[in-house]
Amino acid sequence: MMQLSCFTLALAALLASAATDRTILITPTSSAPKISIPCLDNAFYGRYGHPQQDVYLVSDECAMESTSFMPSGSMSYLADDQESSLVWLQDAGVDESLISTDELPFADRMYAIPGLLNGLDRDALKEYGGARTGEQVIMSSRGGSSAQGGQPAKLLHLTSTAALVSVPNSLLPILDTVLPSFVVPVVLPAAALQNVPVDEHATERLQSITTSLKFDPSIASILSQLDTADMKKDIRYLTGESDSGILSRHSFSSGAMLAADWIQGEIEKSGAVCEQKHFRYGFSSNVIWQVARYPATNTNSTAMTILSAHYDSRGSFGSLRAPGGDDDGSGTTLVLAVARVIKQKRIVFEDHFELVLFAGEEQGLLGSKAYAHDMRKANANITLHIQSDMLS
Repeated sequence: MMQLSCFTLALAALLASAATDRTILITPTSSAPKISIPCLDNAFYGRYGHPQQDVYLVSDECAMESTSFMPSGSMSYLADDQESSLVWLQDAGVDESLISTDELPFADRMYAIPGLLNGLDRDALKEYGGARTGEQVIMSSRGGSSAQGGQPAKLLHLTSTAALVSVPNSLLPILDTVLPSFVVPVVLPAAALQNVPVDEHATERLQSITTSLKFDPSIASILSQLDTADMKKDIRYLTGESDSGILSRHSFSSGAMLAADWIQGEIEKSGAVCEQKHFRYGFSSNVIWQVARYPATNTNSTAMTILSAHYDSRGSFGSLRAPGGDDDGSGTTLVLAVARVIKQKRIVFEDHFELVLFAGEEQGLLGSKAYAHDMRKANANITLHIQSDMLS
């Protein structure tokens, strides 16, 4: 008879104390079960954090069965709530010398997040309908979300470097306004993922590509043509230092819509086919990603290379001003500069090449997740993806 771990005994006590709808299991990736457990096959919701943690949403029976094979981890009760999303909050890993000595420890800061969210006024959020006045909306305190209907935000898991919170979907667009500096949110998927290892052939292919990389004078010549004067003009426009009228590119603001239209116009001048895609119903009609495609000269090729950045910005602790010069205006200006040099040098691509600008990054990588979902659905053959973030 196998001896039950403290993890399993603690879970038994949890399940005995309340009738649960589902249980969240979080275990270090290094402690993942070494054997196949059928009930976990359709219960994997991603791998997060540093060190990496695996997240599962399971039934009570599966929780009892699987934890017998998990030497460590944590668990939490999750009510069945279709109106909330799970969000992983991670310490950004910034060098300690850059953090104020007055900054509270990560765990202490995370304890405050549910209370801050529950104090936001949902009625005001509906009234504004996405910052119609022009910029990022900061809700006033009005008695907490439970008084306004729906489940309140709740802290479900906490370590010294990571937390898992349940956030009402109505507050998800402005989650970033209550997050402290140096905290990265990632929204968990609405449905389970396939927990499958990376294909061995894909690994070998990547290794063969990277081992053959070397300095290329023609590429160096192209990069030397990037116009820093234009890049300065771009960043001044995106941050509102010029006469653009953009005070914030928060994904829930009209400033993001203005920036998106301008970016699309600039990229289309390079000869790319560019489109704006709405990806989250009810989040905000102005939260979009942009895809600029350049045709491949090799008509038989399915290979694709992607250069991307996110153009949305984030105010700190509710600041209306969110210029986002570095995060990620810097990456956005690089993408624009590459688009211009493609036109100037009349560059053609043997394989497919895309420039992508995401929104919804600050609320948990929402735009990029939607893009990745579409790429997966299309069975895209992606050779390389470079994300340009905070290059200043």
